[in-house]
Amino acid sequence: MFKNIFIIGFFTYCIFLTSLIAKDTILVSVPPQQYFVEQIAKDNFNIKSMMDENSILPTYKPTSQQYVWAEDAIAYFRIGMYDENEWIKSIKVTNKKIKVFDTTINVKKKAINPYIWLDPMLVRIQAKNIYNALVKLDSNNQAFYKKNYLSFVNHLSRIDYQIRTILKKRRRHSFIIYEPIWYYYAKRYNIKQIELEADPYSLDDKNILYIINQLNRLASNIMFIPNYYVPKEFFKRVEPKTKVILVPFSHLAYNWEENIMNITKILTYQSK
Repeated sequence: MFKNIFIIGFFTYCIFLTSLIAKDTILVSVPPQQYFVEQIAKDNFNIKSMMDENSILPTYKPTSQQYVWAEDAIAYFRIGMYDENEWIKSIKVTNKKIKVFDTTINVKKKAINPYIWLDPMLVRIQAKNIYNALVKLDSNNQAFYKKNYLSFVNHLSRIDYQIRTILKKRRRHSFIIYEPIWYYYAKRYNIKQIELEADPYSLDDKNILYIINQLNRLASNIMFIPNYYVPKEFFKRVEPKTKVILVPFSHLAYNWEENIMNITKILTYQSK
């Protein structure tokens, strides 16, 4: 009896592994995209991101291992990242059958600013493009994707409403940043994004003093800093000498909803 149970269990496990192996792979550029595609495709595909949450932009280069597992991917969902065309070109050298879909169709983008995933309403447009691409890849499951797509865009509308509700209590109408990563979010919710022109990597005394003086001069008391930009020493040396709160963040976080809601809540905090 126990032998039969073992055999049944073993074959069940093998079937489970086979189902995982049999899934086709779709490539995306950034982790938030992976999250979006998974909301609509669910478990029908393996979704893999070329970048991770700690990737450094715009100098990021895919690893050789990533190009290896890209050889079997059936599709690439592009979003307009830096050097994305070069990545796709390299993938096509060994994977000539890969299909490329543009998830930015009908998205009004600012030149050389790819961070469209940080505006929930622009994500709604991307979701429609993702849905259309999935149907082209797997038309037999169109009804399944349609149901998930509608559920996701309704959820995005609720997130937009939550953000607007939270921001009614905000104490800040601006924030400082090194580069306009949050441009689309700031534009959507009428928040001024102030760019700090300084070298975020240098811990040279002269550069640190310049940054401190700039922060004290600018008309905002919060600064968002990508978590890959600067070492902890930067925070220790700069924050105590300014009126500005320094907030590390990852705009590449896979948990997109939690990330964008955290940023929203920070804008309602008391001043330093």
